[in-house]
Amino acid sequence: MKKLLKTLVCALGFAAGLFARADNGDIYEIRPCDASGETIAPRTVDKPLQSGETFYFRMRLIGRSDVDIDEAWQVKYTGTGTEEVFPLQIGLYVTDTPDSSGTGPIRWATLVNAPAPKQISGTYYTDLIFSYKVQPGEFALPIRLAANASSPVTADGTSTAYYFNPLTKGAWSIETGSGKKCNFWQWSPDRIVTSPEAGSRQTDVTLANCGFYVKTIDFDANWQVAQTEANPIWRTIHKNSTTPKNGMTPSLTALAAVSQAVTLYVWSENDNIITVDGGEAKTLPTDNTTSAKISTHVGQVTIYGGQMTGNFTLKAVGNEGDKATLVLSSTPYYTMDSDGKRITDYLTVPVTVGEPLPPTLTVKTSAANVTADENFSVSKASIKVEASQAYTGDVEITITPAVIGATAAVGEYVKFSTQNQVADVASLSSTIKVKLTAGETETAPVYAYFLRADTHTTSVTGGITFTPEVADTAANAYFTSKNPAKVKVTSTPVVSVDSPFNAVAGDPTDVEITVKDAYADMKDRAKGYEIWVRYPGSAGSSFTQLAGAYYVGQGGILYALGANGTETQDKPQVKFPKAVDNQDTFIYVVSPVSDQLSSKLYAFKAVVQAARTITVTTDKDTYQEGDIAKFEVELSAENDTGSTLYAYLRPSNPDEDVTKFKGGSGYNPVIGKDGSGKVVGSRRGWPIRANKKTVSGTVQLLDGLSEAEGGLSLAFEVVLSTKANWDGTTTEDEVSGYTSDEAGFSVFNVEPTITRLEMNGVAAEGSGYKYPNRIPKGMARRFQAIVEDKGTYDLTNANEPAEDYQFQTKWTTRRNNIVVGDPKIIYGDPNSSAKTFEYTFNQSGTWEIIAQVKDKDMNDWAKTNYTVLVEVLDNPIVEIKPSAETYYETERGGKIEVGLSYWDEQQVDPLEVEVKIAPKTTVPELKVNPGLLKIDSANNDIVTGSYSYDDATRTTTVKVRLTGTAPVELAISEMDGTMVSSVDGFVVDAQVTSTTTLPTSGQPANDYYTKAKTQRVYVENVAPSCSFQPAEA
Repeated sequence: MKKLLKTLVCALGFAAGLFARADNGDIYEIRPCDASGETIAPRTVDKPLQSGETFYFRMRLIGRSDVDIDEAWQVKYTGTGTEEVFPLQIGLYVTDTPDSSGTGPIRWATLVNAPAPKQISGTYYTDLIFSYKVQPGEFALPIRLAANASSPVTADGTSTAYYFNPLTKGAWSIETGSGKKCNFWQWSPDRIVTSPEAGSRQTDVTLANCGFYVKTIDFDANWQVAQTEANPIWRTIHKNSTTPKNGMTPSLTALAAVSQAVTLYVWSENDNIITVDGGEAKTLPTDNTTSAKISTHVGQVTIYGGQMTGNFTLKAVGNEGDKATLVLSSTPYYTMDSDGKRITDYLTVPVTVGEPLPPTLTVKTSAANVTADENFSVSKASIKVEASQAYTGDVEITITPAVIGATAAVGEYVKFSTQNQVADVASLSSTIKVKLTAGETETAPVYAYFLRADTHTTSVTGGITFTPEVADTAANAYFTSKNPAKVKVTSTPVVSVDSPFNAVAGDPTDVEITVKDAYADMKDRAKGYEIWVRYPGSAGSSFTQLAGAYYVGQGGILYALGANGTETQDKPQVKFPKAVDNQDTFIYVVSPVSDQLSSKLYAFKAVVQAARTITVTTDKDTYQEGDIAKFEVELSAENDTGSTLYAYLRPSNPDEDVTKFKGGSGYNPVIGKDGSGKVVGSRRGWPIRANKKTVSGTVQLLDGLSEAEGGLSLAFEVVLSTKANWDGTTTEDEVSGYTSDEAGFSVFNVEPTITRLEMNGVAAEGSGYKYPNRIPKGMARRFQAIVEDKGTYDLTNANEPAEDYQFQTKWTTRRNNIVVGDPKIIYGDPNSSAKTFEYTFNQSGTWEIIAQVKDKDMNDWAKTNYTVLVEVLDNPIVEIKPSAETYYETERGGKIEVGLSYWDEQQVDPLEVEVKIAPKTTVPELKVNPGLLKIDSANNDIVTGSYSYDDATRTTTVKVRLTGTAPVELAISEMDGTMVSSVDGFVVDAQVTSTTTLPTSGQPANDYYTKAKTQRVYVENVAPSCSFQPAEA
């Protein structure tokens, strides 16, 4: 069940009113102390704290009454976790780190004692002792208390509330016994109290008087002219250049490798002599008078995590020998005290302008370290070329980048433009030309766009170099040196999660994760981002990787990558293992190109409800194809939505073809895909009414597997929807919060049977049936097997390949007990008129048509087949069949049958056959008596007017009307036997006289049918007899 992940933002807070303004604060004083809270002397700037040192300070709260302990401050932990997890922490302003790669200027000093009120000199006080351990890379002269997440408390901020950690402060209560809330700013005396310590009260608003000086970063210790000399010089920069003398690059150095990126600020107090190249132009007040200002360029210097050095660039713009003072500060400005005087919370070194260089071209960048991030359409560094000496003519210079140690094309890392912001980075070039104008010493800047970072750009020896190249021979010879610049490029994905968030345990839930990263990573569609999650309650740092790989789509949102890098709109899904109440869930990502982890874990609060469950059962564990399974669905709690919910069955195997199942009583609750992978249309679910929890229904099982394969194993889970008709694809119609178990069972295959065969639509009367209508050779007939299969899915399944999935009917033909040709297999539903077997009989004889069937679940043909017989003639003829060969003149009931061996099924009208009966021996002048054989004229099948008898020749001629192969019976009405008739007999002949064109053959009937084979019948004379009775005597 899916729903959009929303992060519940519920920052922990103090008791209501903790920071509410009042006329007075409750902080009596702040002093430096040891771990036990005893006051110690403040430190001095010449003895700064070092990395790893821990300092303590005591914040003393004064009670609202001197005599009533109920007016003293009580500090209590009220959180649901532990004090170790949610400590009370107050903000310290240490190193200013404004960019997203670090932690910002705020550090947290942690409460280390168990505060309790105590009465000193008649007044109740409560002491809060905080500690902080100095980290590598920190710089503050001195550390001050924080007013908010980005700035310190100022000296005149006596009514400014101090800044506490918003993630933990809500777990603490600081109140009087009478319920008053503490105001965390300086107390202004409203009554006379005796100082609790010797000496006067220490009204240290900012913490500066405690002397917590931290200087783990300083100007590089290597000086151009040693500090021990009379005129020490930290750096000398060659005139009209940024090149330091003797290669001594201006840099800051940390005493130990910093754990996270740290940024400090440098500027020159004499910007017309030495300026910070690439710095931001600013006017800095030096005291509270309007005229006391300097114009300078303030540069940021960053030491990145794991490193100890951060370089910057100075440019000499004054005359040779001029000196300037360089400032290092944790803020990009001078700090003032409450009187408006400048506080010396910064360091300085002297720098000077040196002699000009020989004619040299040097590439200069505005930044030696850049971050490739989501703002890739904005340049991160400008690049220009400086000449130590001007040239007499214009010089065209090509700036060529190279990535140290990389094999990938440089255009994947950096591109150029003459603009500092572009619409389309991809169209930019990876090289650029600049012009050094005659008489000038620097080119106009161009702009570099950094698209990716990896180990080639971030390692100590790595980076991207930018080298100047001159094509003009004379200019190239003039500039004897050409110095490249190097830029280190880093990237760190920044991840965030949409909020607020609620979920149900065990319920896969869409999570909307937004990523900001370098261009190459955000455009990647090959490898994809990894996503790692640590769920609440996970042991240690146990993270789980979400399945799949992801790309950055519209709005910076992560979506799943499909096969071969195709883009989907599927969001990542988290699945909480258990219910939790407002606890942290952590997420980070790994970039596909840079392999960088998120700069920090993203934590969001999650409220995860316990899963509601659905139980589904069936009335049996095994079924046969065609059986009806009864399902029972039960919710763990009554449907409390106030509306009807609808239960649908979804196969646990998503590839199961749901057309194998047919619902009963007007419902069809099985949702999913058909055999081709397409979602079937809307189905109708079983209703669970409001305030009910159960429903039952039936499903007919239309497919199974053989016993040899263990049957078809199926399992179904239940999905609830608000829709009575639903196809299972619209997640907004799915009811979340439920976890279903599975109903599993097996379905066994049932062999199909042939119920009958049909020839040209005429049904056989059973297997072995011989069709009475004989047909001529060359005639084709169409046969169809009518089949019954309990698993109707087997009959109608049209999946491919046919030999694996479709129903098979095998047709075998035999003539006179000999198989003719190869059997033919027809795939598909045999009951369909499109799946008939057509056969042309090319020889006369008795033919057998044998049908056998097999469904997809059978390894061999069904045991029982079905056979019909067809008699095939050489040619269709008229047939004569006397009831006897010899008649006695006195017997009655004799008859002669006349018929056709074949009847065209498409022939509608009757056909006429002329029958002639004559003595075999001619009777000229009746010299010999041939006898008599006469036909009864009273017969409805005789054509009216066609009956004739020639007494002279004793010949009967008659025409009969035939409508099929059924013969016409001509009754013998009169016979006379003679010696001739008993020896020679009578000849019976017949032939078709109709000239009608037959539909099938297209021939006239009298030509198509062969004249009947002459038949001879005999009439025997019967001697007369008499009897007499003697007279009585």
